[in-house]
Amino acid sequence: MDFSGVGRGRDKWLHEQVAEVIEAAIASGELRPGQMLPSEQEIVHQARVSRWTARRAVALLRDRGTVYSRAHLGSFAAERKPG
Repeated sequence: MDFSGVGRGRDKWLHEQVAEVIEAAIASGELRPGQMLPSEQEIVHQARVSRWTARRAVALLRDRGTVYSRAHLGSFAAERKPG
C-alpha cells in the first residue's frame, strides 16, 4: 500500500486519507477478502500518522463494512460488495 499521498493540508482528515488508501488496496485486489490488514503499528510507521489516526481509520472501514476485526487476531479485508 502506498501511503505517500497521506498528509496534512489536504481536504480530508488524516484518518479518512488512510482509510481511502486501504480501501483502494482492497478494491484493486492488493488486499484480498479475508487477508489481514497491516497492524496498527505498521500503519503508523508506513503512513507516518499517530496510533489514534490509524485506529480511527480502521474503525471507519469497519463501520463501512470494508473490513472486519477479530479480537486478538487483527483486522481483515471483507468480501467486496456487488455494485
